[in-house]
Amino acid sequence: MVGRFFKHWKYPHRFSPASRLEVSEKDWEREGGAAVADGGGLLEVLKSSRSGEVLAGERDAGGAAGDVIVKRSRRKRWYRYVNEVGRGSRSWRAWRKAWALLVRGCRRLGR
Repeated sequence: MVGRFFKHWKYPHRFSPASRLEVSEKDWEREGGAAVADGGGLLEVLKSSRSGEVLAGERDAGGAAGDVIVKRSRRKRWYRYVNEVGRGSRSWRAWRKAWALLVRGCRRLGR
């Protein structure tokens, strides 16, 4: 199997046909492998940088054709793992920074 995928969404939205898809492993093997490898050049490169590439195109998965976005990330270097030691998780750092901005904003407003 190539990559990760959602088989189905537990609570699909009624306004979103993509959230109601039922993707089987056979569909993913056929379409997902081609999307990730992009051997035929069927996907258009939206962004290419040192961190990876973002591709877009149209694929048929779960019996319905739809637009897909594929991110092929490059491998992380060893020093990126060393830099994360002791920093805390990314979500915790974002939460702490958001609260710091809120507190700073309240002080500026005189609250």
